[in-house]
Amino acid sequence: MNFLNKLKSTTWEERNIDNLSSLFEYIENNNIDISQKKIVIIGPWGVVKFLSPYLPKWAKNHMNTSKKLQYLILRQLEWWLRKTWKFTLKSFEIAEILNFIKKWEKQPDCLYVADCEKKILDAIDKDTSDIQIKPFLRDIEKWNAPENFDIIICYNVIQRLNNPNTGLISIIDSLPSEGIVSLDMGKLELNLTEIWLSKIWNNLYQKKKS
Repeated sequence: MNFLNKLKSTTWEERNIDNLSSLFEYIENNNIDISQKKIVIIGPWGVVKFLSPYLPKWAKNHMNTSKKLQYLILRQLEWWLRKTWKFTLKSFEIAEILNFIKKWEKQPDCLYVADCEKKILDAIDKDTSDIQIKPFLRDIEKWNAPENFDIIICYNVIQRLNNPNTGLISIIDSLPSEGIVSLDMGKLELNLTEIWLSKIWNNLYQKKKS
């Protein structure tokens, strides 16, 4: 991954809540037994912990003008502090995913988390749920995932890679036929998406049958 691109992206609470809501609504509406599925989130973002309470909450498209201004100012400060690697980080996405999963009576035994930065994995609170968190250090461009996953969650990662096609192929290869991927690539469009994936709805895809 392009190191500076990774640093320049600041996360905040409920940044990806719309994408997660779409994913778990689809799972519920289609009566998918989530307890039998292997789920991985690739590239959860980290934010300087002491600044995290001051960043606006909710997806950027829901922010009013004052919240967007607050975000822009704090983002610059957070970026400069984070690139020193001297501050503890916080990650929101894992807890938000677990909050959705907890709604089901039958839950998966574990949630896999992959990232190319150890400091991001260290920022994950692994003791707040009965569901085991299994982090593993991996660069998506040199993926070799430990196993296939039924559901992959990947937000704002592919468009920041040196080779986005390689990253997307890694995701596709890790899915079984008809596996689900919740994928946000920003404004990036790749032909591979149409070749290998069927769009369910906004940022939600299913791998085509082999």
